Amino acid sequence: MPALTTEAPSSIPRRESKPLMPRVIAHRGARTSAPENTIEALVAAHELGAKFCEVDVMLSKDNVVFLNHDGTVDRCSDGNGAFEDKTAAELLSLDVGSWFSAKFEGTRYPLLSKSVSKCQELDLGLNIEIKHLRKKADDACPADSDTASKEREIARATVLVLQDMEVDLSSLVFSSFSTHALEIVQAEMPEVKRALLVEAIPDDWRSEVKRLGCSSLNFNSKLATQEQVAGLRAAGQECYSYTVNDGARAWELLQWGVSGVFADCPAEIEAYLKEQEEALLEAQGDDPKPVLRVAQPAEPPAEPCERPAKRRPNGVFGAGLGGEVLPAIESNAS
Repeated sequence: MPALTTEAPSSIPRRESKPLMPRVIAHRGARTSAPENTIEALVAAHELGAKFCEVDVMLSKDNVVFLNHDGTVDRCSDGNGAFEDKTAAELLSLDVGSWFSAKFEGTRYPLLSKSVSKCQELDLGLNIEIKHLRKKADDACPADSDTASKEREIARATVLVLQDMEVDLSSLVFSSFSTHALEIVQAEMPEVKRALLVEAIPDDWRSEVKRLGCSSLNFNSKLATQEQVAGLRAAGQECYSYTVNDGARAWELLQWGVSGVFADCPAEIEAYLKEQEEALLEAQGDDPKPVLRVAQPAEPPAEPCERPAKRRPNGVFGAGLGGEVLPAIESNAS
C-alpha cells in the first residue's frame, strides 16, 4: 500500500448510533475457507468469528431462490450454462464444492430459505444482495423493461421466501445495484433495512438513497476518495465498502469514516484491525490525543486472501464471466 501523505485520525471514529452492520462483513460467506455462497461458507464464517455475512440471490428457471453470484454456473460448479436457464432440480444436482477442494465434494447450491435458517441458528446477521441482471453493475438505470421485470421478480420471490419463515427481520439487510429490486423490498418488506449498491459514489447519491429509504450507501473501495467519504459522513450517511482484502486498506477506510468493509477473509481483516487498535492504545500512554501516521502500517494479512483456482477434472482451469482465469479471488462487486 502506498504511503499516505496526510495524517490519519488517532483511532477509528466512534458512531453515535448502532451501525447497520459490523465493521467487517464476510463476503459471500468466508469464501477463502469454503466455496462461496454456500451453507459451508456461512458456517466457516461463523467459526472464524464473523457476526455478519453477505450473500447473493438469484432465481432458477422455475422461480426458486438460490444463493449464487454469477450469471452462469461455470465458475463455481461442475456444470455449465446460464443459471436462470436451469430448474431447481438441475441446480441441486450440481457439485459446487469440488472446484474449491476435495473436502467440499458434493456441496450443493443452497436455497435461500435454508441459508437464512442456518444464519438464524448461528446468530449470524445476513446481508442479502438481490442480484442485478445487467452486464455491468454500473450500467445506467432504468434497465430495459425485460431486465427490470426480472430484477423485480427476484426481489418479490425473495420477500415471499422470508414471509413464509419465522425470521428475526432485524438481523437482515437487503442490498442491490438494482433500484427496481429495492423498490419492491421497500414496498413489500419495509421493516428490513436496505442498502443501495454503487460502483463509484455518484454526485446525486442523496436523492436515490432518500427515495429508496436506504440506510446505507455501499461502494467499491477502489473508486472512492477520502473527500467523498467525508461528504457522506458529514451528511450523516452510513456507508460500507467492498471488497477489501488488505488490512491496511481496511484500516485506512475505517479511519476515513467508512462504517465497515466486506472481506473475503474476515478473520484476517478483523485481526489486523485489532492489532492496530492495540498498538494505538499502547502508543497513547498518558496522552489522550496522539496523532497516528499510517505511512508505514504493520504487516497486513499475507497477500490479499487467496483461494485455489478453479480446476476442472481434466486439469483445465475455469474462467470467470469475462473468460478470465481466476487464480485468486477477484475484488469485484459484492
